[in-house]
Formats: sequence, structure tokens, C-alpha cells
Amino acid sequence: MFQRLADCQSGNTLLIAAAAVVPLTILGGSAVDIGRIYLVKNRLQHACDAGALAYRGSMNGTNVTSTTLPTALSFFNANFEDGRYGSGTPSISFTVDSQIVVHGAASVTVPML
Repeated sequence: MFQRLADCQSGNTLLIAAAAVVPLTILGGSAVDIGRIYLVKNRLQHACDAGALAYRGSMNGTNVTSTTLPTALSFFNANFEDGRYGSGTPSISFTVDSQIVVHGAASVTVPML
């Protein structure tokens, strides 16, 4: 019976197409998810850069003032708002090293579709 089924060529196209549906669906979904992750990563990088520049710009010389962090956060939030592209709420932190260079670090979760 199995030999006869292996030798039979009628209907092979239907079986091959049915077997290809699952891998093609996985590839399509992965492409959408990777595209969203790349988009969120780039937008988050731009927002983090804007926040770090605003942080340094609002400092009084080398001193952090009371308006430094709110100014940086407002620039960050203007460039990346909560829930953008289906992402979660971003977390951001700024640090200043000994050479007065501002470093910003941001992270957000992006659920898969």
C-alpha cells in the first residue's frame, strides 16, 4: 500500500502546497516581528539620543539642576511615547561620567505578533 502511494503522482501538488503553508506562515510572521523590533529599536535610539542631548544641554555647566531630568524626559517622551508600535512602557536612565559625558540607557518590551 505504501509503495503504491509513493508511486502515485496524482494529487502531489495539493500535498506539497498543504505542507508548505505552515513554514510560509512562520516565515511571514517572523518577518513582521523582526521588522517591528528593528523599527522600535531605531526609534528608541533616536529618543534616547534626544534625551541625552537635552540632559546635557540643561545642565548648569557641569552641575545637574532640578530641571535637568524633567527636560531630558520630556524630549525622550516627545520622540517615543508609551505603546508606540505596540511596545510597552519604556524605561530610561541617564548617567554622567567623570568627563561630563551623558550616557542614556533605554529599554522597552515588544510583544510578538
